[in-house]
Amino acid sequence: MGEVNRARDTRLNRVVALKVLPSHLSDNPSARQCFDREAQAISSLNHSNICTVHDVGQQDGINYLVMEYLEGETLADRLTRGAMPLEQFFKLGIEICRGLDKAHQNGVIHRDLKPGNIMLTKSGAKLMDFGLAKAGPVMNRDSPCTDLTSASAAAISPITESGTVVGTFQYMSPEQIDGKEDDARSDVFALGAVLYETATSRRAFEGKTVASVIGEVIHHDPPPVSTGQPMSPPGLDRLIENCLVKDPVERWQTVHDTLLELQGIALERTHTSATTPLPTAGKKRWLAWMIAFGLAIAVVFLVVRNSFQPIRSPNRVLASLLPPAKYSFASYHFSLSHDGSRLAFVAVAPDGSTSLWIRSLASGATQDYSSTAEARFPFWSPDDQWVAFFAEGSMKKLEVGSGAVQTLCSAPNGWGGDWNYNRLIIFASQVNGPLARVSADGSVPSPATRMLQEGTAEAHRWPSFLPDGIHFIYQVDWVAAAGTYVGSIEDKESKMLSHDLLGNVQFVGGYLVYVRNSSLMAQPFDPVNMKFTGEPIPIVPGDVEAEKAFLRGNFSASQAGALVYLSRKASLSQFEWFDRNGNSLGQIGVSGAYEPRLSPDGRSVAYSADPGFDGKRSFWVFDLVRKTATRVSDGDRDGFPIWSSDGKQFVYGGSRGDGFGLYVRASDGSGEARVLAKGIFLPPVDWSHDGRSVLYMNVSQGRPRIYSLPIEGAAPATEVTPGTEVQISPNGHWLAYTDFPGEVFVQPYPGHGGRVQISNKGGAQPKWRADGTELFYIAPDKRLMAVPVQTGKDFVAGTPHALFLTRITGARFSYFQYDVTHDGKRFLINSLAPENTAPALTLVLNWSEQLKKQ
Repeated sequence: MGEVNRARDTRLNRVVALKVLPSHLSDNPSARQCFDREAQAISSLNHSNICTVHDVGQQDGINYLVMEYLEGETLADRLTRGAMPLEQFFKLGIEICRGLDKAHQNGVIHRDLKPGNIMLTKSGAKLMDFGLAKAGPVMNRDSPCTDLTSASAAAISPITESGTVVGTFQYMSPEQIDGKEDDARSDVFALGAVLYETATSRRAFEGKTVASVIGEVIHHDPPPVSTGQPMSPPGLDRLIENCLVKDPVERWQTVHDTLLELQGIALERTHTSATTPLPTAGKKRWLAWMIAFGLAIAVVFLVVRNSFQPIRSPNRVLASLLPPAKYSFASYHFSLSHDGSRLAFVAVAPDGSTSLWIRSLASGATQDYSSTAEARFPFWSPDDQWVAFFAEGSMKKLEVGSGAVQTLCSAPNGWGGDWNYNRLIIFASQVNGPLARVSADGSVPSPATRMLQEGTAEAHRWPSFLPDGIHFIYQVDWVAAAGTYVGSIEDKESKMLSHDLLGNVQFVGGYLVYVRNSSLMAQPFDPVNMKFTGEPIPIVPGDVEAEKAFLRGNFSASQAGALVYLSRKASLSQFEWFDRNGNSLGQIGVSGAYEPRLSPDGRSVAYSADPGFDGKRSFWVFDLVRKTATRVSDGDRDGFPIWSSDGKQFVYGGSRGDGFGLYVRASDGSGEARVLAKGIFLPPVDWSHDGRSVLYMNVSQGRPRIYSLPIEGAAPATEVTPGTEVQISPNGHWLAYTDFPGEVFVQPYPGHGGRVQISNKGGAQPKWRADGTELFYIAPDKRLMAVPVQTGKDFVAGTPHALFLTRITGARFSYFQYDVTHDGKRFLINSLAPENTAPALTLVLNWSEQLKKQ
């Protein structure tokens, strides 16, 4: 919850550490109160082994703490050079216990004790970072901080700079991991883990993955310290073992008791070493036999004791994964390895470029593969040694170990793939059409599925193999028979599983996992008989989005039982004003919305939104003068609002029980909506200036096409041009639009004529300046481009030039996510958060175990 900087106290001329509440939490009353509560808690802990707080306050809306600046190294850094000598071990252990005991006496539970939060200074050990501390018996437990910090420590691991979460799990008590109430005894468990690591330089609980570490904490005990340090006092094994007991009732109950025991062992060792002569060779052999016999008895005892301990099913655990510094995660473009140990993801650099990265979830280490520019939709080989992805019109594969990249085949617009044990890849090579199959060694693709309705825009996407490696699940879209199907590599026959289920689906541990109405769901499924065996159960309610046009859910699941998703609440975009130089002019207070469209008079903006995070989308109007938002549509799946030229009406698209339709209604929301047309997917794109016709996109014939439909009368719709994202010029004589594979064109309107290509390296979302002297569009790297144009009798276009790099939510196939004022000087852009506040991915462990308890 804090950002810490080195600073100078100019009044007292001393170096201090300045901790401030981040800007994204400064408007959160609970976060502010928790920040104040932390300040109160630490300020009450005046002790030589706790980092001192000098001051607390607020300036210009920024909450801050001024703390003691510590010089030295953390215990974690020190242990990289080996275990502590026993003399230093006891001195350090006693200092840690004294500081922690003082905190507990004042009713403060640390909850994040670990070597990285202990600083070794010339004056002794100092406990730091009470950011996850919570009130104990002495402090008021009715504070809103209690719930917030409980969520942070018990369910969500603290986020480190590198984004790794394993370090914290290795010091968490079993009750914290299980999501149960924690208390001072939880700190005792962490203390035992810290003392064990200090004495041995090995962590008490280790594993290759987060899940394996949690399993070690809950089900296993570490070897005694004396196994690796035979000269350690016998009492030390007993002390640490009593700290690390799984059941808090059987554990040391207070740090003070642990402190007294540790002091006694240290004193006894000092006395013994000063008065006891060294053993002779004969005595050494006798002592070795006694130690061996004692260890054998101890092993038998532990085996017998553990054999009678019930195996507990851990509760679901959440953790946050940050993107690399100055980068952000590309939504929908990430994939967990099958064993759950690594995450392949596409990262967006500050300049808008993208590449494939791989992160180890065990160590937190990340690797950037610069040879994978423009990578999209990564997926893993069955042995997790390769990652396939789409880039530059091809499907490629990356060897994780060497970084070598090999092109497999052509894939003009890849939309998902999967790889089976027989080295066969099923993938979607373009926006619509059947799935394709190709050898993992590369070859010429061949069809893998049959079209249900030939001659249509039917799209097959998001294939995912079932356990037999023969059958696979995939999505069929843009036809009346849309839904989720099962296909087979042995033939091209398919079976519908669900008409209501759309998007990417993965089979994991007996469940089909998918997104429905903004919730991540798991539904029991029999992969042998190809049928559901139970009702869907929410894993993450109301916080996982599916991409609007192609319906991919923002998640990835591994066969090892982990899954990752991007929280829609954590990654909400904002409508933000910018000038032509890219300077922010402020936000308008609308977040998590799409398709901003300024009214003709410039006083309002229409947009679509799902404010309840429940999958129910409608469109709204925000008054830029009065700062108020009003819902206009009455459906649950409405969007794409387009103003009439006089601002009195809207045309919009929406889904009802009888399918998708085009509707017209008054802009103030009065009256009933009138149906203009029905179809598979007919999003409106513009309204003619004379108000007589509406332009909309139609995908029923394969390549997207623009149609014109009269507002009044029974005249049929007529085709205007292939393409999408059409905008009519201010004088009504020209059309700007996007056409595949992704360039901006201009052609005469109405009627036909030669077209002029505007963009030269890709572009989308064209917008006219109101006086017809400029045309704007978004480049693939998210730069806002401007082109000087003449729109008289003849159309003349100048050279495109970049105005600035945007943080727009989507640059390709995203409809319109920005608008421009009449004078072309300000742009309202649906913007993602800056790099330094880029949202984290959420890692979920043990979710299937939690479902079994429901």
